[in-house]
Amino acid sequence: MRILLFICAFLLFGHSQAQEVLAILEFDTDTVSLGRPVPLHLSISHPEDIVVVFPVGKKEFEPFELAGRKVEPTLTDEGLSVDAVTYQLRTFDLAPKQAVSLSYAYVVGKDTIREIVRSDSLRLNFQVHTDPDAGAFQTIDGVLPLSPPPNYGLWTMLGVMLLILLGALAVLLRRPIDRYLRLQRLKQEWMEVRKQLKRLGQHSNQTYQLDQMNHLWKGYIDPDDAMGFLSMTTTELKNNLPLLMFLTRSQKDILLQAAMAGDKVIYANEQIPKDEVDSLIWNLHEIIDTVYGERQELIKRKN
Repeated sequence: MRILLFICAFLLFGHSQAQEVLAILEFDTDTVSLGRPVPLHLSISHPEDIVVVFPVGKKEFEPFELAGRKVEPTLTDEGLSVDAVTYQLRTFDLAPKQAVSLSYAYVVGKDTIREIVRSDSLRLNFQVHTDPDAGAFQTIDGVLPLSPPPNYGLWTMLGVMLLILLGALAVLLRRPIDRYLRLQRLKQEWMEVRKQLKRLGQHSNQTYQLDQMNHLWKGYIDPDDAMGFLSMTTTELKNNLPLLMFLTRSQKDILLQAAMAGDKVIYANEQIPKDEVDSLIWNLHEIIDTVYGERQELIKRKN
């Protein structure tokens, strides 16, 4: 049907009518049944330099309901194109004859032109058979027996009990789950800092190395900037590092050495031996591990 429609469009609209746009809208049947899909074909022939816009709104198909669509590939021959789409429609309307009008548009230059095309009418099939091949209605003598509705009381009670059980289980597991999630988040932060330290060890610019290294350990030890490590001078760090009670004295000295090395390279434009920088980065790994372990224990004690 659709191929034949395309051929007809090409034959009817040749070069002499190359500037015309023609739309054809038709059903592939003359009757329709309630709720059963029926195909509706829309084809538009037009010059190939014209853009065609098909209807997409569901309300445009009233009294039918749009159940689906399939767009066909554009056919072009000697400057004339045919665009087509097949809609799957269904109706629940009781009107004895039903048709549909669709609006479409096409663009010519800077102008958008809108047109309306109307389909042929369908006759509503009022005959409903339980067997599609049957030729008569099915009749039932007497009154249909009514079955009592099922008793859902037991299922309702079991559902309520299940909800109560799940609620109690959620209360019991809330603290362990919260602790697990916090520990996992803490582990991810620790692993990310170690990766960044490792990448710093492979960098060749000492100014960048020491600046990022000091920023990294200060941000990890004081993540909320509660102590203000990121804005402290080296002298201020020396006075405040003793407050980190979970670090050993040698670990605090390493942090102070990292800050002093940064001052020497960044502000005094001096270079320090590469093995000294490598040693600082290596020792910072140990300090980061100590901070991580301290925070793990703190979470476990709180929960």
